[in-house]
Amino acid sequence: MRAIGFGLLVALKDRGWTLGAAPGERLSATRGDVKVDPCHIFLDFAEGLISRADWKAKCEAGQFGDLDLGTALTPSPETPAVKL
Repeated sequence: MRAIGFGLLVALKDRGWTLGAAPGERLSATRGDVKVDPCHIFLDFAEGLISRADWKAKCEAGQFGDLDLGTALTPSPETPAVKL
């Protein structure tokens, strides 16, 4: 599940969001007044910290409800290959 969260972080960064984490806080993405913690969203749902309606409202407020991670995370032909 964290892989999906990190994918969302990358996609939000590509859309101009600011990534950050203060000491002791979760890694998050922020744009304007909207802040999301994509790497923990599944835990937040499981623990009842966020509802589906709250998440939908956050997606709409942040204008990323239409984001297709499959498309957003596909490198363009111009993207250089990463050598490990």
